[in-house]
Amino acid sequence: MRAAMAMRAARRVAAGEAGLARRSLTRRTLATATTAESAGSAATAATSVRRPNVAAASAAAFAAIFSAGALGSGFGLFGGRAESAADEPPADEPPADEVAADEPPADEPPADEPPADEEEVAKPPKWDYVPSEGDYTAVFLDEASMEKLRARFPPLFPANPSYDHMTVIFEPTREQVLDHDDLLSENFTLHVIGYAQDEHCQSVLVEIGSPHLESANKYAHITLSYKGGEPYEAKYSNVLFHRLAATDAKKSFYMLKNAEGQNLYWNGKLPEAGSYEPVRASFQNVEDEQMTVTGTYCLKSTFDKEKRTCGYKRENECAFCKFMKGGPCRNEFIAWEKCVNESKDSEDKDAFVDRCAPQTIVLKNCVDSHPEYYFMLDEPSDADAAEAPEPAEAAESVEASEAKA
Repeated sequence: MRAAMAMRAARRVAAGEAGLARRSLTRRTLATATTAESAGSAATAATSVRRPNVAAASAAAFAAIFSAGALGSGFGLFGGRAESAADEPPADEPPADEVAADEPPADEPPADEPPADEEEVAKPPKWDYVPSEGDYTAVFLDEASMEKLRARFPPLFPANPSYDHMTVIFEPTREQVLDHDDLLSENFTLHVIGYAQDEHCQSVLVEIGSPHLESANKYAHITLSYKGGEPYEAKYSNVLFHRLAATDAKKSFYMLKNAEGQNLYWNGKLPEAGSYEPVRASFQNVEDEQMTVTGTYCLKSTFDKEKRTCGYKRENECAFCKFMKGGPCRNEFIAWEKCVNESKDSEDKDAFVDRCAPQTIVLKNCVDSHPEYYFMLDEPSDADAAEAPEPAEAAESVEASEAKA
């Protein structure tokens, strides 16, 4: 029975009745929780959760609730526009039959619409990304951070100074950019934990001070300066850390002190590696300096190096999506969001319920595991609380449902 209720609510969402679906599902969730509390039937509640039909209802309910709050692009809901998120029409809005009476006849197009024979031009999305050769995403340092690095680590190769950025993804795909484009133009803090140099470049090893951004490079770094000439261009700094990692130098990468209490330091010779000649190199762990630098996450193609600003800005990101992505379940939400969006073109408007059930369950489990951030998702609105049945009434309703099952 509850599965059918959830399915009906999901259909309402697909039809655009977001507020009705949200209230309906919240009332039933609240009623069930109230019943379990008042009757003291924790064991019964746990047993009912294990039933397949109720599990399906939970998945459908979670999908319906989140669709109502998040994905305008998926089902034509509010899509980031606050004015469309209202659950009910304004009080002074005329009845539906009166509105229909005022509409022009079907064979006469409204005055503000173009004639039927006029070809309609498709509008491009308000944000998009077309991959291009040599482009990359990175945290581009601000001027103060660049100067801080120069002062602490003067350039060994003055002809080719950098001190510019920490690469996140080189030549990203469209999906890699759009999945995380809500982070573009945001500021991030980088912790400098090590310094490396050889006869061809110098670079610092960093850690990103946010769980939401991760470099595709195994060893996130900032190139300080480089010798130049193939194969020792700026990208060689990434190779240097991999060459160091193949030696005992790796032991000092993420360890602040050795047994004697001294900062870890490695100095030795790197063997030949492909086109890279043998060379002396060194690595110094500098974690104890607690040095941090800051910068803006951006695409190279949209970053203004003179102003140190990012020109990429995503429009109409819904507040609910920002909230979900701002918490520990960011990646789970993105996977769920993509699944629902991919289901929007299906003729079966309920397709997302079954197709996205695995992603829904993973996201729900993650949200349930982090009440310190997502606690407000379990709080009913004042209207929902007012419409919730009394504990005794809810208990009778659940008992009757269980008896029929």
